[in-house]
Amino acid sequence: GDDCLRHVASILDREVRRADGALARHGGQVFVAVFPGDGRAIAKRLQDAICDAAIEHPRSPISSHVTASVGFSTAQAAHEFGLSAMLHAAQAALDDAKRQGRDRVLGGPLLPS
Repeated sequence: GDDCLRHVASILDREVRRADGALARHGGQVFVAVFPGDGRAIAKRLQDAICDAAIEHPRSPISSHVTASVGFSTAQAAHEFGLSAMLHAAQAALDDAKRQGRDRVLGGPLLPS
């Protein structure tokens, strides 16, 4: 458990740094990354990096290797929405990804109301 989380964290940290971003653990098995650029492309790159690492997970009913669901939100200017709104949107996308079968990337841009 803990070794797996450390391994995943190191993968995510490496990829987020490549995108000139920052990574933080948001509790449990959830990480938050903030970075400039195309949210969908970077989120997919994070998911692919975890898959490519082929971290064994023999007791999983879904896959023999660790997989990742990624929820993301994007905004042209984060200050338009605030960090709380962006986190809420990304968490909602992550929850949807898990409900839809896990191991997927979901999310999109925040739009003014």
